[in-house]
Amino acid sequence: MKYISIWILYICFMSKSVIRASVNQSEIANTNNRLDLKMSSSIGRVKRNLESINLFDQQEKRQTVMLKFCSNSNFSNKTMDEHMIYTDKESLLYCYIPKAACTTWKRMFQIFDGKMDLNQVMAVEKNAVHKLHYNNFTTLDAAQKVFREKNYYSFLVSRHPFERLLSAYRNKFLDPYTTHYQKKYGAEILRLYRNDLTEEQYLKGEGVTFREFIKYVISGKPFDKHWRPMTQLCSPCRFKYRYLGKMETLFEDATAILKNAGISQKFLFLSNSRDRYKPISTIDMKSQYMSLKASEIRKLYYMYKDDFLAFGYTVPYYIEELLATIDNI
Repeated sequence: MKYISIWILYICFMSKSVIRASVNQSEIANTNNRLDLKMSSSIGRVKRNLESINLFDQQEKRQTVMLKFCSNSNFSNKTMDEHMIYTDKESLLYCYIPKAACTTWKRMFQIFDGKMDLNQVMAVEKNAVHKLHYNNFTTLDAAQKVFREKNYYSFLVSRHPFERLLSAYRNKFLDPYTTHYQKKYGAEILRLYRNDLTEEQYLKGEGVTFREFIKYVISGKPFDKHWRPMTQLCSPCRFKYRYLGKMETLFEDATAILKNAGISQKFLFLSNSRDRYKPISTIDMKSQYMSLKASEIRKLYYMYKDDFLAFGYTVPYYIEELLATIDNI
């Protein structure tokens, strides 16, 4: 009986030890989980802070480059009022540049003004977005324009000039839904640079090559807005845009713009948009620009020199290499 009692006491003691050990392990696990969560949260905050600092530094550099350009040039102060669109509801002012994410931002302005919700605006075909109504400066007097320039959060989005030109060529001369551009500009270009086509082929304006398009651009013909220099569309020296965005950092910039404007809690940028920016590959850029003579590339650069200097773009290395190798006759 004595031995049985001792044995029972031993079992009870061991059970408590096991339970205590189990509880301790559980507490340790919970503590570790809490530490992991705190660590993860801290890392997330640090990462977001670093991203904010990087964006701030990046924006400061862009503004400095723009200020230097404006102080060293006799640039025209004329702005194309059609390109200055705004929303009074959210106090935003945007100068849109064709072929630089303007389709996506125009969708956003439909949402800002409460004209459409997300599903409705995304159902609008890409080419139809530009036919929708937007509030712009064409209907405002001088005082109304100045008020919005001073009080609204203003921004624009630029794109590398050479990439923008190739994008314009593809969109307006190769896409099937832009036949009106082919008939208007394509026909004129073909008549200038080809003498072996039928009248029907001239009228259709199909088959313009990239080199023919560039020769037309540098010939001094009036610009269409899709290849007009960006500095001529938005006149960044006339007044200081609060934010200078770029296609190359489109989604980071869009997030910062919405946050800085104080509306990031209400709106998210259309990151899943069908118009999502896809950089033109180096191979595509090189193959198209290789069709040009060095003299044509140089003329093109000087025609868009203000865009390069104002927005801090440089000639890509592969085009510099082309200039060193292709015929300059």
